[in-house]
Amino acid sequence: MAAVGLVVLVWLSISQLDLLTAAGSAVNWALLLPLPALFLVGVVMALRIRRRDPVRYESLGTEDVEG
Repeated sequence: MAAVGLVVLVWLSISQLDLLTAAGSAVNWALLLPLPALFLVGVVMALRIRRRDPVRYESLGTEDVEG
């Protein structure tokens, strides 16, 4: 349910970016273009960590922030 909500939020943000930024289309494209590239960098980094250090990969997202 949370994933669906995030997808809807991203879609609405992208589709209404001109309303959110009050900027021209060139600025909006400049804001959006890095997103797919950064996503791919994150995927590649995660795969690299999984291959080189499986223990570290398994611990991703399990940090105890309250302790």
